[in-house]
Amino acid sequence: MRERIFRGKRINNEKWEYGFFITGSHFCGEKWEGKAYILDMKHPMYSQVVPETVGQYTGLKDANECPIF
Repeated sequence: MRERIFRGKRINNEKWEYGFFITGSHFCGEKWEGKAYILDMKHPMYSQVVPETVGQYTGLKDANECPIF
């Protein structure tokens, strides 16, 4: 079974975050609608990310064994 992992760049420091993808409307209601978040799988925290940078893991790896999103 393929892992469902997403990644996105944080808005405050542009580092990549990996985990579950959620939108503001599902997460915190209308106040945060239109915003995107990555929920870290290892730690109980979330980070706001730039929506245009969010990608889902394809289940494949490149020649250097890096995951393809």
